[in-house]
Amino acid sequence: MLTKLRYAAGEGNSGSSSGETSGSSSGKAGATHGLQIIGMSATMPNVAAVADWLQAALYQTAFRPVPLEEFIKVGNQIFDKDMNIVRVLPKIADIGGKDPDHIVELCNEVVLEGHSVLLFCSSRKGCESTAKHIAKYLKVANVGSKEGSEFRDAASAVEALKRCPAGLDPVLEETLPFGVAYHHAGLTVEERDIVETCYRKGLVRVLTATSTLAAGVNLPARRVIFRQPRIGRDFIDGTRYRQMAGRAGRTGID
Repeated sequence: MLTKLRYAAGEGNSGSSSGETSGSSSGKAGATHGLQIIGMSATMPNVAAVADWLQAALYQTAFRPVPLEEFIKVGNQIFDKDMNIVRVLPKIADIGGKDPDHIVELCNEVVLEGHSVLLFCSSRKGCESTAKHIAKYLKVANVGSKEGSEFRDAASAVEALKRCPAGLDPVLEETLPFGVAYHHAGLTVEERDIVETCYRKGLVRVLTATSTLAAGVNLPARRVIFRQPRIGRDFIDGTRYRQMAGRAGRTGID
């Protein structure tokens, strides 16, 4: 796409560089007269080089309407980016040793305030097992949908899943009544559409997912949690991390 834009820009400028007037040119320049193309990216590297190559104006800003706060959790301690301890999770937060990573506690904090959580896992199997684990202990059950939802409650969403060609997924059947679901490439198109609708409408408050959710699907959250720093066997790189973490705190949405 960028190559095509560069070519179009060259065609548009060819008349003036060869001495042609607007009346004697092929008309390609006239077709693009007054047309502005704006490209935006939060994660693309080397933007200055790309802008120079496209002969485009470059505008950069670090402004974010909703500040993104990033933390690192080690054991039961939570650190800020400068590795200062900001809080310590209580011992009871591990549910008697059943939740050593304190995932349920970190989800409960947000869900009890009426907001949503995206939890990224490194594998499909991890998504499903984590969703089942959270659903077992999450404090808010039978979450009602927001006004205008095509699904009134979890039961109607489960009924919709039953009508899917693949039939009712047993994990979603177990977790949806508790406001929890998973999302990965193993779901059918119909299943993904139902899960995404439930999440947008508030029926699902905790969504476990693989990195496929980071691109192309607009499902923001109040809190984003990384269960592991990997995608499969590979460490998450900086660009993908920013895409995934950027789901948190989108103004006007969450």
